[in-house]
This record gives sequence, C-alpha cells and structure tokens, in this order.
Amino acid sequence: MNRATTLFLGAVILAAAPVRAAGTIILSTWTHTDAATADWGEGTLNNVTIANNRLYLATNNTNVDNFTFDACNGLTPANWSGSNSGCEFCPACVSGEGYLSYPGFQLNILDKDGTVLFAGPTTIPPLDSWVQRSQILASYVGRWIKVQFYANVATFLTSDAFLCSGGAVTWTDIRHNDFTMIMDEVVGGRSTIYSGNYTSPAFDTGILVPAEWRPSNSTYAANGNSVTFQTQTSQDNVTWSSPAAWTPGQAPTSPWGRYVKYIVSFSIGAPAVGSSLPYVQNVTLCAGIPGQDIGLRAYDGTAIIRIPVEPAGLLTSPLRIAKNGVTYGIALVDPADPRASKLRVQTKSGTKALARFP
Repeated sequence: MNRATTLFLGAVILAAAPVRAAGTIILSTWTHTDAATADWGEGTLNNVTIANNRLYLATNNTNVDNFTFDACNGLTPANWSGSNSGCEFCPACVSGEGYLSYPGFQLNILDKDGTVLFAGPTTIPPLDSWVQRSQILASYVGRWIKVQFYANVATFLTSDAFLCSGGAVTWTDIRHNDFTMIMDEVVGGRSTIYSGNYTSPAFDTGILVPAEWRPSNSTYAANGNSVTFQTQTSQDNVTWSSPAAWTPGQAPTSPWGRYVKYIVSFSIGAPAVGSSLPYVQNVTLCAGIPGQDIGLRAYDGTAIIRIPVEPAGLLTSPLRIAKNGVTYGIALVDPADPRASKLRVQTKSGTKALARFP
C-alpha cells in the first residue's frame, strides 16, 4: 500500500498520491539560435561559405568542358552543339578553335532547357586580330545554364549545361574573313561543387537532469535543390550519438544529451532545376525540462488537480516535498502563466502560483 505524504500550505492540503500518467508540462527551456556570420564562423565548413549572415553552398570558378575546342567529333566540338558551326585546327594555334560561318555574333545565356535568359549585343570581331571579351554571370549563380555564340537561327554554337559559379565567362574571338568567326579559350563561369555540409560546434544546454528536445526550427531556401538537417547529442561532449535526421519545425529525434550539435547538408543535382544556390538563414534548437508526476495532488476549490515537481536533482523551487527519501521542488510559475493553477504561495521573489498539469 502506498502511504501518502502530506504537506500543509495554509488551508490547502497537498498529498503525494500514487503516480499516474499526466500530460506534458515544460518547466523551463533552453534555446540556442545561429543567425549571423559570427555564429556560423564557429562551426566547420566543408564546401560551404558564409555571406550576408547566411550559409550557402560554396562555388569554385572553373571552365566549361572542352573550353579550348580541342576535342572534336568530325566537325562538331565535343561538349558543344550547333549549326553552321564546328571546330577547326589553325596551324598558327596550339589548341583547337570553334568557328561560326557568319561575320557577327552575340553571346547568349540559356537555361538548361535552352530558353534565352540573356541576349548580348551583336559583335563583329576584328579581322585577323584576337580580342578577349567577358560576360558577368552573377545573376545566374547556382543555376544550370549554357553559353551560346549566336549568329542567327541557323548559325550558333552552344555549350553543354553547367552549374554557374556567378563569376565571369571570358573568351577570345577573331574574324578570319567576311564569313568565318573563330572562338577560343572559353574560360570561367562554371562551378564543380555540387554538395557540401556545415557542422556546428557543440552547444552545452547546461541541463543536468533528464530533459527532452522540443520543436526546433530553421529558415532556409532549397531553391529547387536539397537542404537536409541532422543532429547529434552527447552526455559528456566526448562520445556522440550517430547523426539523426531532423525536420525543422519538429523536435530533434536524437536521444537526450546535455550537449548537442547539428549538421546542414547541401546538394545540387546535375543538371538540376534549381534557380539559385541553396542557403540557410538561421537554425534554432530548443530543449525543455518536463515536470514530473510523483502523484502530488491538490484541491483548488473546484477539482483535484495534478501538481508537477522538478526532476530529482533539480531544486530551484523554494517550495519542496519529500517522497521515498527524495526531495523534489514543487513547480511554481507566474500567476499569469497559462500553466498556473488557482493556488498561490508567497515567496521572496513575490507571489507565485503552483503549476498544474494540463
């Protein structure tokens, strides 16, 4: 038989009755938010960069495939397509060259499906004199695009689709006669980084008693790509749990541990439909100490209610009760708190209400 322990508080009787299941009540919470350059800088970046207080998948700036037109399949440059165009080997040049059978051209930027995103001005290269030109691609960073040397609907030379780095694409051109334009050294504009991840530092919740992870969140934009999250936890900041998938808006599924860190992974398909680079704006992790039901009950003038206590080992409440040799702090909250019962107690910090289970 369970012997009840009784505590008298004025005319209110609190009795430690047999334990029964109760709804959850969170007595205190821990929250950590990363949302600034200084926050991100404390973690480990792998093919990830920080800009404008955000985490982005990083880019490098390399060349499109067959940027010198050295590789040819008959008259067609490998990794390029076109009409009334091709590649040739000039005796005066070490590398191959792409050519258009037309006296003038424009540099176009296409999306991966061939839709024109930008049409440059018409250019007529100088006769027998190489000229270097460039086009800034900052507006297309993180997007799969093609560069196209376009003379008319029947005369063009188009690259394979590539992930845009946002850097400039540079090329040289020359006109050998009134009807042949030569292009060479199509340099830059492409990124070959398709995935990366960020690992946060370990955060100390400072919670030394059993607790639980609460719904946590992140503001991020995949922009047609992939952004995924994981968490890891540890009791001692030495031995860590395996990474567990976490969906922002929900509580992390990692086991409870005093220490926690998160991992953000970015991924871009090839070619993908993404409109720009994926990024993370902020990450917020939350944990809470739930109230314990040791069977404490009270009559509030209307009904018998269940009173939560702090977990064993956590004694912050000035109002306490002992059961089976263990002293517990009785959960107190502000009278205006939605967790408050009708019962009040005067403490050094003012009037408090005994909390109640929902």
